[in-house]
Amino acid sequence: MIPPNPFEAALRQGAPLGLVYFAEYFVNQGLMELLYFPSSPLPHSAQYRTLQLLYQAGVFVSRSSLRWIRLRRLWGLGLLQVLLAAFLLAAVAVNHLLPALGVAAALALGEGLVGGGAYGNAFANLSEQVPLPQQPLAVAVVTLMAEVAIAAAGGVALGAHAAFCGQE
Repeated sequence: MIPPNPFEAALRQGAPLGLVYFAEYFVNQGLMELLYFPSSPLPHSAQYRTLQLLYQAGVFVSRSSLRWIRLRRLWGLGLLQVLLAAFLLAAVAVNHLLPALGVAAALALGEGLVGGGAYGNAFANLSEQVPLPQQPLAVAVVTLMAEVAIAAAGGVALGAHAAFCGQE
């Protein structure tokens, strides 16, 4: 059997991880701060911190759960994260689409679970699919793909945030 090409394995894991990260960082850098629930007893800044805390808790839990939940194919997570980002974009665009902070909190937790799950599984899959001497190269390629997706999401998030806030 011919060992897998490290670039091919990296593409199989890095492309869906990049999609997850693009959607995730677009939400976190461009939309999450714009969610506000006036009926909540928490002020806006506390609402934002709560959503970020739940997001990070989701990341922690899903990255820590690889012993119990392993995913070999990550495209479903990419699609789920894009759908979540599209829904939250609509929620920001159509004020009061989300009925309460609790719904946003559940979505933030879910966003973290998806993102952390994609990250942990992508690198775990690489460790199984790529022979040890080629693993550093495959990991570097996947890491670069994820970082490019994060940077692109930051650029798109800047534009979206500025558009929603009426800035040029």
